[in-house]
Amino acid sequence: VRQKRKFLPELFRWSGMVYLPEGGVRVEAVVERWLKQRGEKIGVSATAFLEWCESIFYRCLEWVKEHVSLGSDLGVEVSVMGLVRNVLSHVEEAINNGLRKETFLLAVVRGLGGCISNFNLSAQLYRFAFECAKEVLPDEADPQNCTWSDELGRLIRYRAVSDAVPRWSSSIPLVKTPQVMKMLDLFQPHLRSGRHFILAGLEGSGKRLLVRHALAEIANEIKIRGAGLQCSGQTAALDVSVKLRSLCLIGAGPRGRTYRPKEGQRVVLQIEDVNLPKPDRYDTTQLVASLQEMVSYAGFHDEDLEWVALENIQFISTMAPSTALGRHTISKRFTSGVCQAWVASPSREDLSSIYSQLIRSVTERDEMVSLTEAMVGVYEQVVQNFGPERYAHYVFNPRDISDWMQQLLKYDLKGRDVTTMLGAWGDRLVGPKHRAKLDMILREAAEDRLGGFLSSVGGDRLPDSRDGPKWSTLVDKTVEGKVQ
Repeated sequence: VRQKRKFLPELFRWSGMVYLPEGGVRVEAVVERWLKQRGEKIGVSATAFLEWCESIFYRCLEWVKEHVSLGSDLGVEVSVMGLVRNVLSHVEEAINNGLRKETFLLAVVRGLGGCISNFNLSAQLYRFAFECAKEVLPDEADPQNCTWSDELGRLIRYRAVSDAVPRWSSSIPLVKTPQVMKMLDLFQPHLRSGRHFILAGLEGSGKRLLVRHALAEIANEIKIRGAGLQCSGQTAALDVSVKLRSLCLIGAGPRGRTYRPKEGQRVVLQIEDVNLPKPDRYDTTQLVASLQEMVSYAGFHDEDLEWVALENIQFISTMAPSTALGRHTISKRFTSGVCQAWVASPSREDLSSIYSQLIRSVTERDEMVSLTEAMVGVYEQVVQNFGPERYAHYVFNPRDISDWMQQLLKYDLKGRDVTTMLGAWGDRLVGPKHRAKLDMILREAAEDRLGGFLSSVGGDRLPDSRDGPKWSTLVDKTVEGKVQ
């Protein structure tokens, strides 16, 4: 139940209350009902399926209740039933591909562990689940690095895709590292089945890019009309209904007026930063409350208070953690009614691999790879030394590297231009002490990784923050507008 302070006082004067504890609904009863609805479609006997649930699913769920905080340790605060719903969505995807014990195990750990933002806790859950299933982890160092191979008929590590990366132009292409493929597997089952879901992750972790790539991958299976809605602090329920009206046709149906896709078989509306709108004094966010109604009842009341049903419409919500600047906690009534996944930020190795492949899609110059390594190194040092605990606007993420590289590709580089460009981070730092620290980081990066590159373009030293105007005024644009 929600907190009392979120209700109008009149509600308590004239209404009775029934307290429903979270443990009042047995998980076993929910799973058994779900199993009866599927019947023989699961591909294995009901006895075997329930045995897997007893030995793996229920034990892992109890482990989560005991070791994981359903608030601070999860990317999205959710109830136990929300986690159960998440697991069953992954199990349905496993059924479609041929259910077996190993794929059931993956469905459980992805449904539960894929929501945990704490990497260590998630890794512990994977190890515990594999012990329960009496299976061997393909990668002991990284328990999450596991998937099923139909060709080999066993669990294997993810393998980086060696396909050529499309040329980086206006939009950044997706580089399929093992971690990226793991993130895709956390929410693609929800996307294929048409279930509503939330993607949570730190700013710049690649949520929008992952969704865009996943939609492109299933374009051959189903014709989708995608659209986006970028939230602000003032976004309201009316903005969603207006967006749906532009994407749908209004027709008649058994439930009255019905919104159906105007183009394609399904409308996918991606709502970005769903926890950015400010709640009212009762801690209710109008946008989230409206989405909760649409998700729960497959319809909503329009501005004339008339009921409108929804058909073949899917909502994808993305959000940063509620602890981030300007974000708010959203209702568990909404989060527990949809599926969830946590998008982890790329590791240092992944960042180096991703940006090296991206830069090679544009130019074959080996020196540019050294510059990319320097970029990643500077980014790591900046994140470690300048965090939001110092100043609220000290928020750096991989998106900064992408913006940095896109600026880089517009100019013909000279030594002074390159080194001054590396000082672009200083535009966001406060005070001479922080800028001096950045100068030291840049000098170390230049000495360790850019020595050969700077000499090849005529550079002799690294300027510091006292050298004058910003880097953007010192670069010379080329006629071609790109790296030669």
